[in-house]
Amino acid sequence: MASAVGKSNRYASVMPTHLKRFNEPGHVHFWTISCHRRLGFFHHDGIKQIVVEALRLLQEKFRVCLVGYVVMPEHVHALLYPQKRECDRPTDISRLLNSFKQRVGYYGKAWLREYWRSHGRL
Repeated sequence: MASAVGKSNRYASVMPTHLKRFNEPGHVHFWTISCHRRLGFFHHDGIKQIVVEALRLLQEKFRVCLVGYVVMPEHVHALLYPQKRECDRPTDISRLLNSFKQRVGYYGKAWLREYWRSHGRL
């Protein structure tokens, strides 16, 4: 238990909070999305599929350009160009992040619950 608390405190001092997001036309955005307490939930193939599907739906729903992504065991990196070709203004980054995180959170929790029920562990 003490090691989990120490780990949490170590990351709490490193991870920034209340970041300002800039929506500048013509700029590519780099995202790093981490799991709660940097837990390695993304190492499961089912969760990876949920992440990839959520990124694909961002492209479809908001018509953003997904330049690339990497899914790692405890975080995801993504490069996005949030501006539609026919639009002068970029899609709000906060809106994109919210849509992505809601989908991954909802379906990710459901997948983890089912996995836990059938395997008894993560």
